[in-house]
Amino acid sequence: GQRPVGGGHPARQQAGFDIVRRTPVHGFLPPVKECVPHGLDVRNPAVIRALTEVRKVVNAVIRKWGKPRSLHIELARDLKKNRKERAADSDRMRKQEDLRDKMRKRISGELGIDENRIGRAMIEKGLLFEECNGHCPYTGQSLGSFVSLFNEGARAQVEHIIPRSRCLDDSYGNLTLATVEANREKGNRTPFEAYGANQGRYDEILERVRHFSGERAGWKLKRFLLESTDGLLEELTARQ
Repeated sequence: GQRPVGGGHPARQQAGFDIVRRTPVHGFLPPVKECVPHGLDVRNPAVIRALTEVRKVVNAVIRKWGKPRSLHIELARDLKKNRKERAADSDRMRKQEDLRDKMRKRISGELGIDENRIGRAMIEKGLLFEECNGHCPYTGQSLGSFVSLFNEGARAQVEHIIPRSRCLDDSYGNLTLATVEANREKGNRTPFEAYGANQGRYDEILERVRHFSGERAGWKLKRFLLESTDGLLEELTARQ
């Protein structure tokens, strides 16, 4: 069935919604791009990703408990930033998208595959390879050639600096590459927990991370230096 859209608040018109249209009732939230009002072009990929993640969570809730009677939406803290800060964020995101586009083209060229078949995981692995200069930060060993990254049984694996089970952070800022053996050895520990007792090896690891390239290098060094994860989850949640 269909349900009329109530109210005639100017905010609806400013957001691009037709206040007189009738909206079909869905069992689950449809894909984000199907919900964008006609004529409204959402170009910011971060917005699309955020809305997509919200859709996944809401649909998971509906599958388990049914449709909620109401939704409470809290605005992101980033909305409190001034124009200069928002402009800096937008510039950073544009640069990141440019890097991803360049990596997509590199993978396509070196592996000889169509760019449309190159997903986020492949792009991130390529960027991580460039960031760590093709060497495992934990051992200093070579991770092999760029092309070998994408082979089955590759020597390099994507590794969470702070275990995902401890902080729920699956973002690029918490990822690096490691050899299969180093990833297994580190296990569900932070770098400090795994290697801090061996000061010589730990210093070598930190020195390799100090030579990481890219704008997230400094952030990742802080992760490698972190001695305790107490309060980390709350801190990361507050930044969302």
